Amino acid sequence: MDNLNVATRRGTVLNGALFLSPGKADTLVIAITGIHGNFYSNPFYYDMGDALI
Repeated sequence: MDNLNVATRRGTVLNGALFLSPGKADTLVIAITGIHGNFYSNPFYYDMGDALI
């Protein structure tokens, strides 16, 4: 897993995570917004990423 920090044009930094599959895979992007979208306090990101790999 790699941490992602992407700045928008307005300067807001969006945080996320990149999980790379060891084999061939199509791209899957999941966006969790709102109160549960806090990357640093929601361990669900890690569980979901590990499960989908």
